[in-house]
Amino acid sequence: MDYGFKLHSVYRQANNKLINNEIQKIRKKPGAYFYKKGKESAKHMIKALKNNECLAILVDQKDNSGSKINFFNNPANTNTGFAALALKYQTTICPIRSKRITNDNFEIIIDKPILYNEFKNKTEVELTQQIYSEHIEKWIIEDPSQWLWAHKRW
Repeated sequence: MDYGFKLHSVYRQANNKLINNEIQKIRKKPGAYFYKKGKESAKHMIKALKNNECLAILVDQKDNSGSKINFFNNPANTNTGFAALALKYQTTICPIRSKRITNDNFEIIIDKPILYNEFKNKTEVELTQQIYSEHIEKWIIEDPSQWLWAHKRW
């Protein structure tokens, strides 16, 4: 199905090559572009933003080299790259999450977009903190059964 817009996404490649190939087959859709996490993906993300196209980034990832933010009252290393991109390219941030309804059905929930003018005077760490505090923490508290981290966050 073609939704009438281009969506660019960055993904972490699965460790198992056969599983990764199957995942990539499932992802193939008109207007959907996926880039393996790494140096090359940064070029694609910047190009998408410069072309005023949509970019999807999973931000609730552990990042050992990331900046410390307050996450559930604990300091947590967190990637601030999405915030740096939003600030540099003066783009809107649209917090989106998926909610499992049944084993194979999901609801996509889109929060109110955050316009560039609302965060333009923040640093990337302050903006990341805002997203985590106002969205991710709220979502987890609202329905903790929807969240799973397979890594040690703190």
